[in-house]
Amino acid sequence: MRNIIFCIMVLLASASIHADDLTANLKMRDGTVRQFIMNSSSEIELQKSLLKVHAPVNPEYDVLFLLEDVSTLTFDSSVTGIQNLSEAVLSYRLDGDMLTISGITDCPFVKVYDLSGVLLSSVRVHEGSCILSLASLPKGMLLIKVNSQTIKILKR
Repeated sequence: MRNIIFCIMVLLASASIHADDLTANLKMRDGTVRQFIMNSSSEIELQKSLLKVHAPVNPEYDVLFLLEDVSTLTFDSSVTGIQNLSEAVLSYRLDGDMLTISGITDCPFVKVYDLSGVLLSSVRVHEGSCILSLASLPKGMLLIKVNSQTIKILKR
């Protein structure tokens, strides 16, 4: 009986969640939600077109997601300790045929090209953002040049 109580106490002690832990909720475009318990050594990192959930204590549990598959990332409480935040964060959202780009800092126009390099559209940036209508553009791969970066979109 003592052995059973001792085992239960060990299990409860190892399963405890600290008060400073929080849950990251990653909602995917297909409607599924992935939850990650984050502690002070955990990291969520954006790497070009990937979102990486990293736990330095258990690197075998690192998970990578394509940013195009991610709908939203939320936390169950206020987040503190954010580090290495870039001054200029370029973000974009595709909603049907409308592409919204924000965080534009160093260019007056956003330009859309096809794969052969032909300029299809040029839209003026207003207060660091712009909205592009893709409705009149041809189907296929579109290259959007903004902030010396290129965003690739496949229009179907």
